Amino acid sequence: TAVYLVLAAVPILVWIPKSWLALDIVARILDLTSHMAPGVPVMVRAHDREHSIDLLRRGDVAFQIRETLESALLLGREALVSLGLERQSADIVIDRIRQLDRERLDEQVSGDLHSGRDRLHTNTIRPEPLTAVDADHDA
Repeated sequence: TAVYLVLAAVPILVWIPKSWLALDIVARILDLTSHMAPGVPVMVRAHDREHSIDLLRRGDVAFQIRETLESALLLGREALVSLGLERQSADIVIDRIRQLDRERLDEQVSGDLHSGRDRLHTNTIRPEPLTAVDADHDA
């Protein structure tokens, strides 16, 4: 997790070691930043979705990005291209996923973690035999 501050158009990075990954430490750093430099844009690399929601609810974070989401989207795009999808088509798919995720995230910020569940795409797995079963033959 990292917290970026922009002072006089010069970005300043506050690096937080992995061993300190407690989100309450990030919140305390943001509280201190807001107190010591009110109005300074703060940019945060969020650890995951829940951390993003917490940051957006604060109201004093100018920009946040989820490290887990962006890396997954980039990997997914490259996987689609490697499977033969044209890069432009893969970009359209990834942009749509990003849009749906953003809409769900907005619902979760104003609601709770379970808000927007209807936006999830799930496929129910129905186990099927690998070979046809003969009704006259015991399995």
